Formats: sequence, structure tokens, C-alpha cells
Amino acid sequence: MKSPRGKPPAKRSPTTETRELVREAGETSGGYGFSDAPANLIEALDANRYVYLDGTFYTAYVEKRGTLPASLTVEFTDADLDGGARLRLALHNEADVEITVMSGAPPPFGVLHARPVDDPGTGHLLWSDAYEESDHVSTEGREITAIESIGLQTRVGPGDSVERAFDVQADLPAGEYVVADEVEIGLPDDDGGTLPYRIRFRVDG
Repeated sequence: MKSPRGKPPAKRSPTTETRELVREAGETSGGYGFSDAPANLIEALDANRYVYLDGTFYTAYVEKRGTLPASLTVEFTDADLDGGARLRLALHNEADVEITVMSGAPPPFGVLHARPVDDPGTGHLLWSDAYEESDHVSTEGREITAIESIGLQTRVGPGDSVERAFDVQADLPAGEYVVADEVEIGLPDDDGGTLPYRIRFRVDG
């Protein structure tokens, strides 16, 4: 195809919206959920195995285009933790059928860490009593020494919820933190999909 002046059409560059979405998805561990995709993005992801942006190649694919019938809510409360706080994470089944939540040990969310936004390589364990109670997690005090690599399932009935409380330690350095993880949702007679989530909070000095 040629332009009216006989020259090949100029190669279209990704829009700012597309770049921002791809950049954020590339910085996210595991699946990245989004609803309204920029124009032609889904078609481009289907046609290409990799995405190249800012000097980096990303493996890309579209796992599921529909909305999963599940949602996550988070609540922070004060706790008797020497100045710490408690994070309560809940998953709600919004379907009229039973769903299966698949995760690492302990179910339904596995082991969670909070990472500084400006230093994602540093993780701070969010403690849960479920770690000590799990047969697949080894602990020493309030530290984890080993986690068995295993997939566990939790069945959640229609309209029901599953939740877990995590302790946010009081001695976290001041700054912004993010908890980024995902769970797999299984549906009857369907593959389901990945439900990623990001929790962002601030610790004041």
C-alpha cells in the first residue's frame, strides 16, 4: 500500500495510552488486568508474541477478554501490633455458581509481601497466622524459612466470600508500598482466568 504521494505510509507509533499500559503491565509480576484497551491493542497482542518498549522485550498474550465474576476488597484497620496495622483481604464470588480459587500456600492468597514503590526488589513480609498453621509453610518466629511449591484450591459458593488478615509491621520505613499478586479463578465448564490485584498504601514517618 502506498500513500497518495507515492511514498510508503508512515509507521504508526504506539499512543501514549498504549505505552503507559504496556509499561505498567511489564513492571507487574504475573498477569495484568485491564478493561478498556486502547484502539488496536488486542489485535496487536494477538498478532505478536513479544512487545518491545523502552529497550525491553516483553512476552505478551491475552488470557481472557471477559470479566471474571469475582472481586477483591481490602480494608486497613488499627491493630494491637505495637503501632502496626492489619490488612484484611477478601475475595467475593459474584457468580450464581460455585467458583474455585487456586493459589499457593496457604490458601486463598498464599504468602504476601509489601514492596516499596521505588525499590520493587525489596520485599517486606506481611505476617499471617495462617503461615504457622499451614502444612506447606515452614516458619521460625514470625519469619518464613521455606514454602512448598504447591497449588491449592478453595471453593467459594455463590455470593460467598473468603478472606485473610495480614499484619503490616510497625517498623516499615516511611514511603509508599505496593502488594501485587494474583489468584486463578476456575468456573464450571470454563477455563476461568487470572485475577491480578495491586494494593497500594503509604507509611508516614
